[in-house]
Amino acid sequence: MYFTYISDIEPREIDRYTGRKETVIESSLSPWSIYEFRVIAGNDLGYGVPSAPSPQYNTPPDRPYRAPFKIGGGGGKIGDLTITWEVRGIDSVLKYVVSVYFPNFDMLH
Repeated sequence: MYFTYISDIEPREIDRYTGRKETVIESSLSPWSIYEFRVIAGNDLGYGVPSAPSPQYNTPPDRPYRAPFKIGGGGGKIGDLTITWEVRGIDSVLKYVVSVYFPNFDMLH
């Protein structure tokens, strides 16, 4: 499903012989996302047919905006450890730290 991302764009002419124009959209595309674009042009008489979809573009990753939460461990089969967490929105986990506690560590050595 396509959503209107930006409207009323004022393009600049880059070739006066062909009438080719361009505009740059610098703004709020989210990191870790895939986008596909279509363009609809209009004038005083109305709007034309939408363009064919663009190729898909991936935005680069960014630093996380918040730490993971609801971190849990346990469950699984004997010898397995299942670690779970949640992230909000598009944040991702960039690294893992697993700490082990041995309550009887002195007795192991």
